[in-house]
Amino acid sequence: MRSRIIGLLGQIHLRFFGHPMSEQMVFFLSNLSWSFAAGVVVLGATVIISTIGGRLIGPYEYGQYNYILVITQFIILFAFWGLDTSAIKAIAKSTDNSNSEKQKIISS
Repeated sequence: MRSRIIGLLGQIHLRFFGHPMSEQMVFFLSNLSWSFAAGVVVLGATVIISTIGGRLIGPYEYGQYNYILVITQFIILFAFWGLDTSAIKAIAKSTDNSNSEKQKIISS
């Protein structure tokens, strides 16, 4: 099954980009399935927990809880806006060829 999916993705890649997939791309796509499967499990657990939580605390309190979650998600969105771009720029400008400075930038 996995090889059929990778083969189909290889055909799509060939039509879209005009050259076959590299070994690194095949490796990446085969490992991506683990992340996708974990996301599906987490999504299912989230739906179940949210449904049980909504039934336990009632509609009014659950609405307030979701309102607070939405506000915090907007704050997080603006707090991290551009953080990945600035980290990539800092790594690219790094004059130190050792990985220690780059690891420090990435881990911060």
